[in-house]
Amino acid sequence: MKKFFTAQSQSSTKATSKIVLIYLIVSVLWIFFSDSLISSLGLSLFIQTIVSIIKGWGFVIVTSMLLYYLIRKSTGHIIDEHNMFTKIVETVPVGIAFASKESLTNTKGKSGFLFFLVYLLRIK
Repeated sequence: MKKFFTAQSQSSTKATSKIVLIYLIVSVLWIFFSDSLISSLGLSLFIQTIVSIIKGWGFVIVTSMLLYYLIRKSTGHIIDEHNMFTKIVETVPVGIAFASKESLTNTKGKSGFLFFLVYLLRIK
C-alpha cells in the first residue's frame, strides 16, 4: 500500500510542478510582452493606465482559464476512477472487503484478517 501511495504522491507532485511551471512561464511572458507593447505605443499616461488595468483583468481571466484547464486535465482521471469504482460497488452482488498486506498478519505473527467492509450483500 505504501508503494501505491508513494507513487500517487510523486505523480501528484509532478503534475503540480508542471502546472506551476506553465503558470510561471505564461505570467512572465504576459507581463514582459504586454508592458513592452504598451510602452512602445507612445500613449498618454492616462491611456496607459487604462490599458494597464484592462491588461491586468485580461491576465486574471486568461490565467484563471489556463489554471482551470490544467487542473481539470490533471485531476480528470481521479473523477473517472471514482465513477468506475462507484459503479462496480453499486452493481456487484456480493460484499467487497479491502485489506492491506500488513493487516493480514497481526503483530504477534498469528494470521488474522482485519478488513474494512465497504459493501454488504444487497437485499433485493
